[in-house]
Amino acid sequence: MATAYGMLTSYDSDYAYIGTIGQDVVYDAIQMTLDWQNKNLAEMLSVFVDRRTTEHAIRYKAPIGGEMQTMGRQAPAGAVKAYGYWDIGLPLTQIGDRLSEDRVDSGYMTVGGFKAQLQSIMSRNNAAVRRDLLTAIFYNLARVASDPVFGNITVQPLASGDAVIYPPVINAAAGAIDDHYIIAATLNVAAMNAAYLELVEHFGQDQSGDNVICFGSPASVATIAALAGYTADVDRFLVPGDNTTSLASIPLAPGITTGRWNSVWVNEWSYIPDNYLLFIHLDQPKPLYMREDPSETGLGTGLQLVNKDIEHPITNLHFEHRYGFGVANRLNGVVLNITAEQDYVIPTAFNSFRYCSA
Repeated sequence: MATAYGMLTSYDSDYAYIGTIGQDVVYDAIQMTLDWQNKNLAEMLSVFVDRRTTEHAIRYKAPIGGEMQTMGRQAPAGAVKAYGYWDIGLPLTQIGDRLSEDRVDSGYMTVGGFKAQLQSIMSRNNAAVRRDLLTAIFYNLARVASDPVFGNITVQPLASGDAVIYPPVINAAAGAIDDHYIIAATLNVAAMNAAYLELVEHFGQDQSGDNVICFGSPASVATIAALAGYTADVDRFLVPGDNTTSLASIPLAPGITTGRWNSVWVNEWSYIPDNYLLFIHLDQPKPLYMREDPSETGLGTGLQLVNKDIEHPITNLHFEHRYGFGVANRLNGVVLNITAEQDYVIPTAFNSFRYCSA
């Protein structure tokens, strides 16, 4: 494995040709690199994905809502269960790419050239998974995915004003419908407060500070940084001096944590469209479930090399990744759309979705 690792960290100028290294070393190096890639991808998913499952349909039970009963000294309390529930569906998507070279190209392929091609595959995988993940959150309509095994599957968004009755919010006596896709004409303190309160009304506020995070584009984060209540992060290469407020421990999340607005972490993430903000409570069950193939199918999980050409190791390589995202905890997530429209507008980048139909 040390040899394999060294192979993929060599420079193109080394003029080490892939064909002279040996197929086993090539395959070991690919697998090691894919294992590393899947681990890094899992770190990003950990902020959004609460559970990996092989189920296509699940009844989600919300562990919040209501309050304990008044009871007499002799009378037992009535039995209770999780207050609210709703049904969710999880689609399955299959993505893939292929590296193909003719015999001459393969013969002249250097270690550096092969490394660049493999990195391209991993980058394209990241882009596809990230888009599907964000589409599951920003797409505010229920959608039907045609599954070749289970038929039509209804995939839900975050709470979107549909007929689901959610558990009572704080200080409410009864459950109600809810909508976590909200709009504001201007990104200001009032808009930030509205989105924050829409989220924490389900989970409560912590006097010592809430672990809520807000993802936004560089332009949106620059606007937030100018609002009252914002504290900038201190560069990790700088040591703050006396009488300087600095952030304690920033969350492990995609993008760059630029600071904190009141009780909300602010993360600059370039993949969030301008005029949209995404709020998530990091101490509550994450919004998404991720569907994968059952282990007994032998299809594996994560980005995989699914074929090997014994005669010509890199002449024809197929890479595949099978997964699917669906919102499970429909209450842990608020999307704020800064718009002059009367209703929420789905971002163009996340206005379409894909799934396996055959």
